[in-house]
Amino acid sequence: MKRPVQRLSNYFTISEKEANGFIILSGIMLFLLVCPYWYRIIHQQYGAGESQLIIASTITASADYSDESFSLFPFDPNNVSAEDLHTLGLSASLVQRIEKYRNAGGKFKIRSDLRKIYGFPDEIYARLYDFIQLPDSVIIKRKAPLKETPHISKININRATEQELQSLKGIGPVLSGRIIKYRELLGGYISIDQLKEVYGMDTALVDRIKANLFVSPDFSPRQILLQDNPYHPYLNKQQRKCLLAVRKKYPDTVGETLIDSCGFSPEDIIKLRPYLK
Repeated sequence: MKRPVQRLSNYFTISEKEANGFIILSGIMLFLLVCPYWYRIIHQQYGAGESQLIIASTITASADYSDESFSLFPFDPNNVSAEDLHTLGLSASLVQRIEKYRNAGGKFKIRSDLRKIYGFPDEIYARLYDFIQLPDSVIIKRKAPLKETPHISKININRATEQELQSLKGIGPVLSGRIIKYRELLGGYISIDQLKEVYGMDTALVDRIKANLFVSPDFSPRQILLQDNPYHPYLNKQQRKCLLAVRKKYPDTVGETLIDSCGFSPEDIIKLRPYLK
């Protein structure tokens, strides 16, 4: 059987090379003739697919809108249930995104935080706005101003009551009672530092409160007579015993003679002198 090229060569009385060129050229011309028809068919199919894609996109976009009937009520988006969100008119996909946001630790602080949810429709936000139980903006809490330390007027230590003494930091009912009792035994304080002699009053406490205490410049402590053998905190047991013995042996001995007779030290005399007549 002769090949198509040979038949064509014999029929048109041309060489086989020319017959091959004729066949190729004919194929190209046929392809060019058919192309417009293929283009129309493909374009129609693509257009139909694109329309379907647009329709699908529209359906997907509209999925965030709920066509179901809805009812409005006050709600907190931080704890409202999925069922209630559907009742408010939110679509299933939108409710799912809200729950995903909350499960990841997200928190709605103000109303507009709802709009941070991807695809949250503006019209639904406007419809729910008045029912969202959140503030419009973050409320910044201001620190309360520090309370000023109440001014304590100076207290006359020789006239102070227990209540006045207890107004001083560190002085309670026990210490205030001891301060007053020691004041009576002394015959009055001539110096604030004498508070250090009160049982339970350490130097640090006295130094802390001394700025709030004073001794009146015209104050005179209660005077004592050694010949009367008085009780006084600055007279110890041995000194009082000595004074009594000297008075019995020498009834007329008074003043400095008594002090010299019982061997008072210079420190004892300095402490005792303001209280001696």
